[in-house]
Amino acid sequence: KYPPPSYRTEIDLHQSFLNRDPGEEIHIFTDGSKSDNNVGCSAVLYDYKVTNYPIIQTGERLSNNTTVYQAEIFGILKACQVIRHYTDNYSRNLSNIKIFTDSQAVIKSLNNRHIHSLSTARARNALDHLGRKCNLTISWVKGHSGCEGNEVADNTARHYSYSDYEILQTPVAKTIVYNDITEYFQNYWNQYWKNVDLSQSKIWFPEVKQDFYKQLFKYQKETVSLLVRYLTGFVHLRRQNQLVNPDLPSNYCRLCEDDRERAIHIILHCPRLMIRRQNILGYYHSDTPPSNWNIHKIKEFLDYKPILELEKDENPNPNVQIPNDQGSNYSDSNSIPSTPSTPRSTRNYHPISTSPSP
Repeated sequence: KYPPPSYRTEIDLHQSFLNRDPGEEIHIFTDGSKSDNNVGCSAVLYDYKVTNYPIIQTGERLSNNTTVYQAEIFGILKACQVIRHYTDNYSRNLSNIKIFTDSQAVIKSLNNRHIHSLSTARARNALDHLGRKCNLTISWVKGHSGCEGNEVADNTARHYSYSDYEILQTPVAKTIVYNDITEYFQNYWNQYWKNVDLSQSKIWFPEVKQDFYKQLFKYQKETVSLLVRYLTGFVHLRRQNQLVNPDLPSNYCRLCEDDRERAIHIILHCPRLMIRRQNILGYYHSDTPPSNWNIHKIKEFLDYKPILELEKDENPNPNVQIPNDQGSNYSDSNSIPSTPSTPRSTRNYHPISTSPSP
């Protein structure tokens, strides 16, 4: 934990340098640049009492694993070195100094009382040491806004990032470490997923879909259970029930009697649900799900009484017909077309309940 800084910071007054009193202040513009694996930082010193042109224009080439934030921080460190060099070699009495950066994140982190980054701690120590000797201000200037000093610093940082100068090794940022670990395990997970034998699930997920849970868990537990059952194929339809209990007499779809009653048939193939499928999912019949399928549309499609009742315990009245348009005008609340099946109470397994937990 650091004490209050010995310098001032300005974020809102980023145009204050335009109202400067010539000769009273030294301005140093810093910047960081990263393009692919080329990283550099810069510091450009103006002493307006001497000239309106840069007196010192320098920078560093940084190691490839340096982040943009670190490059900006090393620009601040370079500015402190430039000030010490200018003081020692030009015998200039420094009273008012302003360091400009186009990174608000850097200014806010340098003002923080708790600092966990080694690079930020080094910059904070250097600024505190300098701030005890002169009136030091760290100011934000909007990047690429026509400020000459900022443009010169930007070009200098870009020049050093592609130069043949010796590379300054920087500490590896935690962000880089976390990103590398995450990328490694995502690739490992994806490779494992491609090799594992999961026929139904891999129809919907040929590759790992990492953020899918964010969409899925927007629903309550009962709906999540329904969606997971249908996407994995472990749904209490005739095909799955017969795999568990071979004594069941039939595994054909109770809606169409054309194919085995399973999740993929209900969502993609069943002709009795063709119109509803077109209206909600955008196709009449499909061998595989479209690459841009939407979990919310799947939920809307499954939220249909004839589909929901396929998993229920009761044996519906087989004489009630589903309307030909397969729309929302299905009015009978107690039945769907069906053929006799073995009551669930006689089966030798315990299915997942779709009723909410207490």
